Amino acid sequence: MTHIYGEFGHSYNLHVFTNVWYQQRSVHATFTNETEKMEMPSREVEELIPNLISEEDLGHNNLENNEPTWPLTVSLCKKCACDNEKVDCRDHNLLILEDDDLGGLISTNVVELDLSGNPIKALKRLPKLPIERLNLSRCDLSYLDGSPFLKLKNLEYLDLSYNQLPTSAITRMTLAGYLEDDFILPRRFPNIRSLSLAYNNIHSLQKDAFIFMTELQFLDLTGNPLVFIDQVTMAAITDLSKLKELRLSGCELESIPDGLLRRQRYLERLDLSSNKFTTVPTVLSETVNLLYLNLDGNLISSLTEKTALSNLSKLEELHFSGFTRLQSIGPGALGGLANLVSLYITDNPKLTNLDPNFLIWEENEEEKWPPIKQLYLNNNNISEISPDYVVNWGELVAANFSNNPYVCDCSNQWMVDVLVPMLRRIVKDDDNAMTISEEDFVQKSSAWINKSIYLFKRRAAYLQFLWC
Repeated sequence: MTHIYGEFGHSYNLHVFTNVWYQQRSVHATFTNETEKMEMPSREVEELIPNLISEEDLGHNNLENNEPTWPLTVSLCKKCACDNEKVDCRDHNLLILEDDDLGGLISTNVVELDLSGNPIKALKRLPKLPIERLNLSRCDLSYLDGSPFLKLKNLEYLDLSYNQLPTSAITRMTLAGYLEDDFILPRRFPNIRSLSLAYNNIHSLQKDAFIFMTELQFLDLTGNPLVFIDQVTMAAITDLSKLKELRLSGCELESIPDGLLRRQRYLERLDLSSNKFTTVPTVLSETVNLLYLNLDGNLISSLTEKTALSNLSKLEELHFSGFTRLQSIGPGALGGLANLVSLYITDNPKLTNLDPNFLIWEENEEEKWPPIKQLYLNNNNISEISPDYVVNWGELVAANFSNNPYVCDCSNQWMVDVLVPMLRRIVKDDDNAMTISEEDFVQKSSAWINKSIYLFKRRAAYLQFLWC
């Protein structure tokens, strides 16, 4: 209990300060004197007690009186690789971070510290370091002691992926912003841009978990068993209004609540792959400025027109692969994607129907196509490549149509006359920057094309005479 003095000499005892932090929300602290109770918003608490801090909340006692004195020798460089700006301690079997080791970096110009792959397990507070990039991935971390990043004012990039952090480990306390000598309450990280919490054991997020990281532009929650996004998790993500990239891959999600991305007006990249969506999430209609979308590996069985995808007029790259149930993509299913350049529809073993008009939409009674330059349709179960898929095939710079059970009939005659020669020309043209496929297909492309040409040319005369 902390004793403070207010206006007119009234004496107050602060009974609960644990949950009061420097923030712009209308959180209240309760003060009592001997005869009355009163409530104050956090901004008034700041004015009244600018030097007050909950030491228990920060995980350490007597911060000012017991400030550690770090030696200036960089003993960490005897164990790790150091240069002027980076300390590389990856996979050095460090069990504990010694004060002497880290303290020696205080007076250096180091901006990047890589501690990944060390069995640290519990992370205590780091000393005041100039680092901007901190990698703590693969460290078996299951506990964050107090506020470990409290003194890293310049922090821009923080990687906590591939650890064992539970839900309880990710709080506003453990992610508290930097602490300056002249102001004892934590402040927001001014430069933080990237946070990876991928592949931990996080089931939900506290609503104010990122209160000190509002400048985040990249958030990776891949591989955490969220299952569904509850109200508090939604509040935590919604507050990050400056996000440019969000990764929610492999989170066992069956749906996403509407409103989650309404404030993310700067969001350009979204990864929703390897979840359990059976339809295109309607929340995508909120991401009007999206440039990249990954929906790979979900449980969608068919795709029809007028889904939320049609609202993504700025989308440039779409991944729609690895669907074990996908059988059909109907007319206009991807219509409205006016800026789509790269399209990946691959590795869908049950996909037999790819409608010739799946990319076409009408605008002012005129048919429109996206400006496709990279088209990947390999490893599906389609029997033909329709000439209507692309308005100008000559503009392709990359393509892969391999490993599909093509039928040799008149519907594929254009493949003999146009498509196969074009693919062969792309592969053989060393001066051309175009690539025919991904790396594995590049190695096999010549054999596939030669086989295709042999089969088609041998039967071309018969096809033209008998069927055409």
